[in-house]
Formats: sequence, C-alpha cells, structure tokens
Amino acid sequence: MKVSTMIAASVFLFVMECACSPGGTGDMSARKLINNKCSICHSTTRIFAEKRSGQEWDAILDRMIRHGAKLDGAEEEAVKGYLLKEYAK
Repeated sequence: MKVSTMIAASVFLFVMECACSPGGTGDMSARKLINNKCSICHSTTRIFAEKRSGQEWDAILDRMIRHGAKLDGAEEEAVKGYLLKEYAK
C-alpha cells in the first residue's frame, strides 16, 4: 500500500471518529443544520432560548416539519440528538 493511501485512510478514519464521537464534529454538523435550515423562518436565539424535555423537543421538531422544515430522517435525528444533548432539561 502506498504511503499516500495510508495517510488518506488514516485521515478519513480520524474524521469519521470525530464526527461520531460525543462533542466531535457531529455536533458541529447538527448545529450547522439548525443554523441553515431552522433559521430560515426564525432566529436561532429563539431555538436556544430555553432548555426543554425530550418530549418537548420531539413535539417541536414534529411541528416544524409539519410547517415545512426540510429535514430528512438522518438530519432530524442529528438535530434531535444535539438538542437533547445540549438543550435538555
């Protein structure tokens, strides 16, 4: 195996580990989703204004999707996970 291939594979594995680990770039991706998709209709200040229970976040996400928020299943799970981790009661 070429050295450049080994380096590329190592970098890929490192990035995947960061994206999947708590506090890693996965949180950054979820935060970016919120900034890009939720702030179309309202400020993120409103979203992050108070901590909520898991049931409250579920209800809010369901309501926002019914009102037109464009999140696929994986994006919805990422956003939900981030909100529960960072903004749960």
